[in-house]
Amino acid sequence: MRRGFTLVEILTALVIFSVAILAFLQGMGDSLSHQNDLISNEHAAMLAQNILEEIYYDKDLEEGDNEGDFEGADAGYHWESLVQTTDTDKLMEVKVWISWNQGSKELDYELVTFMKAE
Repeated sequence: MRRGFTLVEILTALVIFSVAILAFLQGMGDSLSHQNDLISNEHAAMLAQNILEEIYYDKDLEEGDNEGDFEGADAGYHWESLVQTTDTDKLMEVKVWISWNQGSKELDYELVTFMKAE
């Protein structure tokens, strides 16, 4: 009586191992893709906060919209802002949108807050 594995057992184990490795690699690829999306969203949130701060420190908070493109390291990002009056006296609704392209996808981030008009 011989000891060891048959060819069928070895091939079956190899197929199972290959499927497990492929699933692991697919998961790693998806994880990296999601990580890039999160980094881009975090960067867009920071840019939106910067635009919001510029609006806040502009002493004449008036109703209207504005837009522009970032320069330098942030050149791929576009921003839009909208300031609207509310039903509450001297309270303005401020919206900031950041949009950018990542690969073949167009992504955006929106930040909404309220500010007191001086």
